[in-house]
Amino acid sequence: MPRLSASMRAELRKPIKSSPELRQVIARFEDDVAEAARDAKRQRTDDEETITLRFEENQLSQSDLVALAASALGRHLQHLHIRPEYEDVKPHILDFDGISFPQLKSLELDSQAIRALHFTAAYTPLLEVIDIEAPCAVSVCYVRLDLPLLKTLWLKRVTLSCSDWFGDSISRCPRLECLGGYKIWGLATTKSKPLRLVCPAIKHICFWRADDLNYLKIWAPKLEELDLTGAFDIDTVQLMIRRPKDFSGPEYEVFEGPTKYCVNLSSTRYGYPTEPKFDDGSDSEDDGGNEEFRLSGQPDLAGNLLTHERCRRIIRRERF
Repeated sequence: MPRLSASMRAELRKPIKSSPELRQVIARFEDDVAEAARDAKRQRTDDEETITLRFEENQLSQSDLVALAASALGRHLQHLHIRPEYEDVKPHILDFDGISFPQLKSLELDSQAIRALHFTAAYTPLLEVIDIEAPCAVSVCYVRLDLPLLKTLWLKRVTLSCSDWFGDSISRCPRLECLGGYKIWGLATTKSKPLRLVCPAIKHICFWRADDLNYLKIWAPKLEELDLTGAFDIDTVQLMIRRPKDFSGPEYEVFEGPTKYCVNLSSTRYGYPTEPKFDDGSDSEDDGGNEEFRLSGQPDLAGNLLTHERCRRIIRRERF
């Protein structure tokens, strides 16, 4: 892309506050790029442009989103931050399914309603960061992610209408290093089909106040921290030793040994008393040996920070 003019760069540093203003910026960006293409002095240099767009105060409409994606600005956009004032009466609901932002690296939505978390490499191949907070009095219908470069996913005050594909979506982002959440609701599963996360690169998993999260199954050989603070219904956590067989390829190959991790169980409560259940570590058809600790029936664990060594001691004590 040709080098932007100083006035265009200055304009992009200002937040956009309305749909008409957005359309004007789109048009001026088109003109600036066209003019730069004709000016030899403004051809591409070693300095890469960082194109960021901030939309504030008013809700962004679907027609605005489509117009942005179809424009030169949208094709070169790297960072999109949308932070309107909270509107819980007929908010504009954005649908990113099929909307292409080929250069987008980060997406932040705060108080902007969104129909679903549907992002794939076909339309946002370079996306590295997704940060969604309080999507305006509407539930997120579903989660469908398939992003090879995604490193960080934060969800705050998000309710999921359907979480059937949540675990599979997280698992299809093999470079994910941080999965964070505060008050994510809608993650409840059954004992026979726990929420499964297959994450070869992840270091931090936070489900703070994920009130209805109950069964969790994780393969995360680089895990350093699992924070379940305030996950009141949490019952069973499985820490898989071997990678599940349905995930393969170089992006899921890990040659280093498992890291040491800690588990934060502060402010948890258990649904019913039961005898602790621990896997014996033997191979199974789908994932090989597991380390499993059942939280219900373990009142001495509440409010404590479990280290990897303590988890292992608990498992050994129960086995023998």
